[in-house]
Amino acid sequence: MQDDSKGLRWYVGVPVVTNPVIALDIVLAAIIVWLGAAIFIALGQQFIGSGLTFASFMGSLALAGYLAAGILAVFVLAGFFALGNKYVALCRIDDRGVYVETMRGRGVRGGYFHTKPFPVGPVERSKSASRLIPWTDIASIQPIPGMRTIILKNARGGTITKIYCPNERIYEDATAAVLDRG
Repeated sequence: MQDDSKGLRWYVGVPVVTNPVIALDIVLAAIIVWLGAAIFIALGQQFIGSGLTFASFMGSLALAGYLAAGILAVFVLAGFFALGNKYVALCRIDDRGVYVETMRGRGVRGGYFHTKPFPVGPVERSKSASRLIPWTDIASIQPIPGMRTIILKNARGGTITKIYCPNERIYEDATAAVLDRG
């Protein structure tokens, strides 16, 4: 971590599948897909054929459940086998806002058994995605101390991004910096 007059900056390894914060988001998304697909299938059954029966409704729930289970399976398989259960994030908090750059965790050891963010050094940035969130876009924060994660929210209460911290000291410094500027 660097702490200078320009702000805080650190690299962090983020477990993909075994991180409860990410897993909760994926499970909630799968539930939404399950309910949405079940309703869509049930509406289709209502207007096609002899109408919606209890058996056909239960069938729509089961079919939608397969879709949701498929989404969860793809997430787990891709998370473990394609990403090695980790990605790396470069986080920076400065006068302009919060900068988060995510990249594959190639060459980073570990990650399979982590549940919390963990410390890593700089990595090669072959493919990365970056985002600068200006302070004016951040309406509130939701700190999750047990997971060393800070969720930044917009005025509507939606999640803008998550800031992961590799240790308690960085988590405390980052939380204080975001609270001071946000």
